[in-house]
Amino acid sequence: MDQRTLILAMKQTKAPELFLYNLLIGAEKTEKTEKFEIQTKSASRLRVPLVGRRENGKLVRNEAFYQALYKPGMIKPYKPITEDSLLAQKFGENVYGAPATYTNTQLKGLKADILELKTIGLRTKIWMLSQLLVTGTLPTDKAEGVSYGELNEITMTGNDRWSDPNAPIISQLRENQLKIQQETGIVVDHLIITPDVVGHFLGNNEIKETMKNTTGHAFVFDPDKLADSVAYIGFIPELNLRIYSYMDWSQVEGEAEEPLLPPKTALMVKKKSFRVHYGAIPIRLKPGQSKTLVQASEIVKTEYGQKDEEDDELRYYSAPLIIPNDAQGWALLKVL
Repeated sequence: MDQRTLILAMKQTKAPELFLYNLLIGAEKTEKTEKFEIQTKSASRLRVPLVGRRENGKLVRNEAFYQALYKPGMIKPYKPITEDSLLAQKFGENVYGAPATYTNTQLKGLKADILELKTIGLRTKIWMLSQLLVTGTLPTDKAEGVSYGELNEITMTGNDRWSDPNAPIISQLRENQLKIQQETGIVVDHLIITPDVVGHFLGNNEIKETMKNTTGHAFVFDPDKLADSVAYIGFIPELNLRIYSYMDWSQVEGEAEEPLLPPKTALMVKKKSFRVHYGAIPIRLKPGQSKTLVQASEIVKTEYGQKDEEDDELRYYSAPLIIPNDAQGWALLKVL
């Protein structure tokens, strides 16, 4: 099977839409090397005093930036290419019943396998993103992962818990939004709550009272189910804050499913405030050749069996590193 056949099959597949990833990832960049330097920061609001025309200016130091060399871990799922997968459609026919070439038959059989591998790769990336959001550490192939700074975590206690119908929710959101803006310059514009928080949020007396405001200036209640795992709850104009309910799960094969977000929590985030850098991928483009570095966000290629009884394999490669625009640019609220 040639790579042209594989590329044609990939063009006919579509990656799944995943809410959290699409909301937060603002840019993706492929690097030319496996290891690369990345600058991260905790933004400051530095200014300098005015000076006379003959006085020296103020030295600005780069201490707000942290630069490090990273080599992302690799996502590498694979599937065997069997006769059943190649000949998934009735031989000699395409989906319209017209004669098909062997290449077209291969495309039909491979589309499902390619989509499955791409979906696994994307779900792995969204799991990495969720772990960064709730722990402050990005998982990698190293046990310690990558930390860009201390997690901005707030735990509500006593009457501030959202289980109390008199909890000052809007004041809490305003205070934390202002804190993040003051420390980073970022104004968070999305609140993501887990489903077990929704009832407490909508049952809050302050929220219910603002919902009675017919002018809609305080709170716009506009529920809409966007997907099985996502629901749009409403909008607080004075904070420019859109509110969503979200939960999804992931699992490693053979292990129990785990929620992407911990129950009883809320995330305050800024849209498109993270980015992904992809390390170059070392692969053999043809059997017998030495490995070469390929600059790409992901690659799907065939690996040929060395013996007649061995199946060829369809392999997926990606080396993502997810980076926040600012290490203090979001907050995890433990609200119940």
